[in-house]
Amino acid sequence: MTRFAAHVTSALLGLVLAGCATPDGFHPVAIARIPDGYTIKAVMRPVRARETCEEANRRFADSILSGCADCRFEALRCERELAGEERALARSEPVTGYVLVTDDLRMLISGPEETARAACEQIAADASRLGVKSAVCRRPAGN
Repeated sequence: MTRFAAHVTSALLGLVLAGCATPDGFHPVAIARIPDGYTIKAVMRPVRARETCEEANRRFADSILSGCADCRFEALRCERELAGEERALARSEPVTGYVLVTDDLRMLISGPEETARAACEQIAADASRLGVKSAVCRRPAGN
């Protein structure tokens, strides 16, 4: 998990999205399975152009895959409208797993409770130490 956390932190540092954030734009959404037995679902701040959204997803995925050859992305999407869990993440509403929160992204970490908690806390700590503003790990709803 330590190596994966370092690569997620690298991905967070690389999230410099071109263009202004806009509620009417495209939300980059990435879903990946991590070999340690958990999944991540990242919803990034919306951007105006689909091309910018696709580039944000590519940078996020490439940063993680560069150090985690066994990680598997199930989806890299650009959504105009979010629904369900993804909408809840974007709105900072309660969800059922641990959530890494930064200015640019909300990332749900799902899986065995202890593994998800440890991953979320480690990524938040590493990101804060490396200068990512306001990186915090939020507990699941009801905990």
